[in-house]
Amino acid sequence: MVQELTENYKLVGLSFDELVDLLGRPQNVAALDSNKIYYEIVVEFGWNIDPERVEYLVFEMNEDSIVTAFEIEKIDSMN
Repeated sequence: MVQELTENYKLVGLSFDELVDLLGRPQNVAALDSNKIYYEIVVEFGWNIDPERVEYLVFEMNEDSIVTAFEIEKIDSMN
């Protein structure tokens, strides 16, 4: 689904409102860069409540709230 989104939609250049219309409200995480918007795409849990792996689709926004870049950010072994 993420591959289809990133290959078939022109994401760079979207406004914040257009991005929200397309994907819904983002799941921003406290203490992360304020010019980035985070969408959770994978969360894997092990034996406890702490995730072992998380992947985000991250959009970088400029001062006019326009998408300037995006990437998939992977965080492994969060415990």
